[in-house]
Amino acid sequence: MNRRQIINYGLHWNPQTKEGRIILDLGDENPVPVPVASAEEFAALAAVLNEKPVYLEANGAISTGWQPVGGTHQP
Repeated sequence: MNRRQIINYGLHWNPQTKEGRIILDLGDENPVPVPVASAEEFAALAAVLNEKPVYLEANGAISTGWQPVGGTHQP
């Protein structure tokens, strides 16, 4: 698998069991589940997925595209 852009995602967190997972949609009708081990990991991944663009790397890492330092570029 090469670097693939994440099109959509779903977040699932159970506060009673403190378990969660994230489902990634890569646009090919094969959702990719990402198990989450803690509330901190869940929050961190949710923040990364809120960026655009965001990718699933060949090694399983989730990364954003290039972002301007200090926020949105203003000409």
